[in-house]
Amino acid sequence: METAMDGREDRSLTELDGIDRNAIANTRDIEQKWRRIQTDLAQMGGLRTELAMQRGQQILSVIANVMGEESNETQIQERINNITGLLAKESVEELAGLKNITKALRDRVKASMGTGTTDAAANARINQAIRNAQQVLTMIKQIEKMNASDLQYESKVRDISRQVVQRVQSADFKGAGALINTIIAEIQKETGYLAQIDQIILRVRPLLTAEVQEVHSLLR
Repeated sequence: METAMDGREDRSLTELDGIDRNAIANTRDIEQKWRRIQTDLAQMGGLRTELAMQRGQQILSVIANVMGEESNETQIQERINNITGLLAKESVEELAGLKNITKALRDRVKASMGTGTTDAAANARINQAIRNAQQVLTMIKQIEKMNASDLQYESKVRDISRQVVQRVQSADFKGAGALINTIIAEIQKETGYLAQIDQIILRVRPLLTAEVQEVHSLLR
């Protein structure tokens, strides 16, 4: 039987943590780029029409690059979703195995703990493994929920970004700048969710103790 808290899960958590931290850095970078675009738009009123249109085309090129980076963020969120989906599936299987452990497997746990180990001590180890597995599953589900919300914010940012492009194309630079306030607010919400995901990952990792892994290895 596959276990959820073996080396593979640890590697998945490491990958998930790396992806999440990169996503946080990327969203903060994108936010700063939108702020610079907003500053440029605010200065457009002082330009003559021809110069304003030329500068508008330059800004549109910058916006296109930022929107490309936003598309990459969506791919990152989808990757997070794939990893958490796999971890949740394995956690469910692991938890079911621990809750339905047979007497033979229970005896193996007791034997692995050394001579003189009592039934109570063996049961305590198994019960601890069950509690840890349940906590891991709960936290993975929290990450899935937060990532789903994150994807919604990504969708909103894409929609509003397209509206900004339309405003710039129609020379409504003030209106475009105002819309960017909404984009920045959505990006900050996204960054907040990503930061929460990182904190959950940090809480999950200590549950992957060598003692608990030893019990899980008996379920294979």
